[in-house]
Amino acid sequence: TAPLKLTRASLEKKPPRKFLSDDDIQRINADRYCVSAVARKGKQLCLILKSKTSTSYLFVHMGMTGRISTQGKIPKLKELSSKEEYPPPSTYLSFSSGDYEASFSDPRKFGHVLLKKSMEDFDELAPDALNEATENRSSILEKLSDQSIGIKAIILDQKRCFSGVGNWVADEVLYQIQMHPDQAYLTYDEAANLLNSLQKLLQVAVQALKDNEEFPKEWLFHYRWNKKKTTKDSHGRVVTYLTSGGRTSAIAPSIQKKKSR
Repeated sequence: TAPLKLTRASLEKKPPRKFLSDDDIQRINADRYCVSAVARKGKQLCLILKSKTSTSYLFVHMGMTGRISTQGKIPKLKELSSKEEYPPPSTYLSFSSGDYEASFSDPRKFGHVLLKKSMEDFDELAPDALNEATENRSSILEKLSDQSIGIKAIILDQKRCFSGVGNWVADEVLYQIQMHPDQAYLTYDEAANLLNSLQKLLQVAVQALKDNEEFPKEWLFHYRWNKKKTTKDSHGRVVTYLTSGGRTSAIAPSIQKKKSR
């Protein structure tokens, strides 16, 4: 494996606040680290870097608009044109190893790229919602059930029940199971339905992204990006917005009604 080389880009723009220093970049390049593995938990990616004498960990978090792109694959962003050239706008770092190259871009700069001495950042996260939910099912359901705060705030908390669920995924699963985001005191059966539906949703979403296909046309995802203006879903139901869990939330009020305890 060829050593990893990092190159800072877009020098005319400041990178995200949490980002590699020049010293970090020089050290990685000088020590001729190779990428021995890539791990993921929740929203965190970790490139495990090994040299002849040491191991370091390069953490990458996408935030809201972060992307890792290659010449042949530029992930789409709703905020930007689908016809983009490589490297895409707001690229701050390029990774190269032999003939391979990728870039990290982040228009809104909520992501980060940081060098760490250990993988302890992973230890702070709840089980991964896609890969670790099944073996942790009992404890997750216990933490989802009979809680006094709204369910959306619970499932957005990366350290509570599971990690990896962001704002649009939270809205999507609650829409699909017809649950209000401020619903509290879920029964065990409601919690199980949420977890089952979330796992299916994530599997479909990952496969669609892998195959470069659109998400199912009946998903709320296609109708939520209109800057808080009321719209309608694929069934003609009104979609509106409220704040839940500290985030703007798209819901279909006719089917997502908050129930009393």
